[in-house]
Amino acid sequence: MSAFAKFGMAVGAAALGAAMYRPKRDPKGNMSSVEGKTVLVTGASQGLGKLFATKAVEGKAGLVILWDVDQKGLTKTCEELRSKGGKVLRGYGRVLGGCVFL
Repeated sequence: MSAFAKFGMAVGAAALGAAMYRPKRDPKGNMSSVEGKTVLVTGASQGLGKLFATKAVEGKAGLVILWDVDQKGLTKTCEELRSKGGKVLRGYGRVLGGCVFL
């Protein structure tokens, strides 16, 4: 089984677990924290995606998975977040095309 297939199975299992898990919410119904949670951010090489990924690391997410089509920008963002102490994985490619997971 390829590494990408194993990753797909892991993401599927994580999604199933997330669907069954109800996070704590504040009085307004917002999730109160990402601490210890797995966060997937698409478009993470720049702009809002990079901002959301940075906030997830600052919020002490257990794992931040970055995804984008811009491999160079994604690598730079990943290195920046790791230097801030984040546990970060990155993947690049189009969701509907041939994706490569690093």
